[in-house]
Amino acid sequence: MTGLISSLLNIRVVMQMTNHTLTPIVKGRGAKTFKKWLDDLKESLKEKEVEEIGISYAGGPEFANQMKEELQEFVEKPIPVLETGSIIQTHTGENAWAVLVRYK
Repeated sequence: MTGLISSLLNIRVVMQMTNHTLTPIVKGRGAKTFKKWLDDLKESLKEKEVEEIGISYAGGPEFANQMKEELQEFVEKPIPVLETGSIIQTHTGENAWAVLVRYK
C-alpha cells in the first residue's frame, strides 16, 4: 500500500540505513529529488576513498544505469547494477533503487 500511494502522489524519499535503522534524508516530488541527492553524493565522494559501489533497482533500470555512469569515476571496479525481486517493488513502488557505498 505504501508503494502504491507514493507512486500515485509522485513522492520521492531518499533514506539512509545506519546501524540497522532507516532514516529519511531527502523528501520531495519528482525526479529532481533524486538528481539533487545524486549530485550531493558525488560531491561527498570526492573527499573519500571508495572501495566499491553497488546499485540495485525495482522497475525500470534507467535511473540506476544513469547513477552507474555518474558514479563509476569514483571506483576502479565496474559497478554492478542488479534488478531486485517483485517483493521489494511491492513495498517501495515503481522505480525504487538502492546504492551501497563501501569505503576503504
